[in-house]
Amino acid sequence: MKSSFLVFLIVILLQVHSVFGQRNFYKMPYGKLLTEQQFRSIFDQKSKKTSEQYIIVPIIYHKIFKKDTVINYTLLMKKKYETKDKIIKFEPIFRQDPLFLLLDKKLPDFSLVDLKNKSFSSSQLCGKPTLINFWGLHCGSCIREFPLLDSLTEIYGNKMNFISITKDNDNANQLTIFFQKRPSHFNHLQDGGAYMKKLNVDGIPTNIFIDKNGIIRDIQPGLPVDGFKSIIEKLIK
Repeated sequence: MKSSFLVFLIVILLQVHSVFGQRNFYKMPYGKLLTEQQFRSIFDQKSKKTSEQYIIVPIIYHKIFKKDTVINYTLLMKKKYETKDKIIKFEPIFRQDPLFLLLDKKLPDFSLVDLKNKSFSSSQLCGKPTLINFWGLHCGSCIREFPLLDSLTEIYGNKMNFISITKDNDNANQLTIFFQKRPSHFNHLQDGGAYMKKLNVDGIPTNIFIDKNGIIRDIQPGLPVDGFKSIIEKLIK
């Protein structure tokens, strides 16, 4: 009886530890892991600098559980405040971004065509790390990002695959004309709207980093591109 009660007690204690012993860390785009205290400090600073009619709201769009640690992928969003009295609260809201459920999983297969209507498939990416940039012709941020992205090809050359996928197509030669004015060393694939929908790529620009085995290791929105270098260095090593 004593031994069975002792086992029961140990199980209960382990369960309590797993629930209450978890440590929360927060990861913002391009940033390092932050403790809850560090993240609260950034929240407080931004809240104080925000005008009276707005508040800052922490949004958690993905969670990763590692033993007793929770990594929260987080954004700080500015929201208009509707009432007269502004109340600042640190209350993160969890809204799962389905794209981030692909982290550490194999990139779903695709078969698209480039600007010369030549077929290109995801199987051709194996053996090297890859950066895939999702963009659109009518996205100003995407267009501003291209020269900075292209500078990465000069640094890393043939150590990486550099692919861009757009939902646009080349029926009216729009893409061809676009890149005649803006030369780029990326392999540009077109008519990828259905594939972007399959991956749940909601906003553009979006950049996905894949290791040499085709596993998605990082997902980042657009600018700043400087943060991409550390991700690429890890993938190459």
